Amino acid sequence: MASNSETLPEGTDAIIPGASVTGKDDVVAPPPHGASFEQGGPSESRIRDKIGEKTADLRGQATDKAREYATQGKDKAVTALDNFVKLVDEAAGTIDEKVGDQYGAYARRASEGISALSTTLRDKDVDELFRDAREMVRKSPAIAIGAAAAIGFLIARVVKSASAPAAGAEAEDKKNKPSAPAVPDRPAA
Repeated sequence: MASNSETLPEGTDAIIPGASVTGKDDVVAPPPHGASFEQGGPSESRIRDKIGEKTADLRGQATDKAREYATQGKDKAVTALDNFVKLVDEAAGTIDEKVGDQYGAYARRASEGISALSTTLRDKDVDELFRDAREMVRKSPAIAIGAAAAIGFLIARVVKSASAPAAGAEAEDKKNKPSAPAVPDRPAA
């Protein structure tokens, strides 16, 4: 046991001579009260800086990749809208002949609106489009929620209709396939 003149921390029975010596007469001073060797040293600061740098690098890479995918999506959407405008313009002449000039004019106005949307998408950067979308949501959140619900509904319908023919074909095959006659179970002998 330790002498009465030295006060030891609770749970310590004795002082071990030389326990704090690391090498030739180097003595490691104990950490201040309430601290440990792991906290706040220069190596911890370097590690924290390296982690911060790596995190920033990964965040930058992810942002660049997301921007690249968004640009590709924007380009595909512009191409699809341009094709749809051509389709509506071609159909407008047929609508004029079969239904009337008034309905053909409606189709042409719709085509012009879609063409304007396509031009806007083509001319704006992806970051500008995101800013515009955020601003629209801030100004009228109810319209944004309604549009999101409508788009979700349309996507669900498209996915459901895309998978429906496969399920319908299986049901049709079962209906047209003659079933085997039922064989009664024989009792075990």
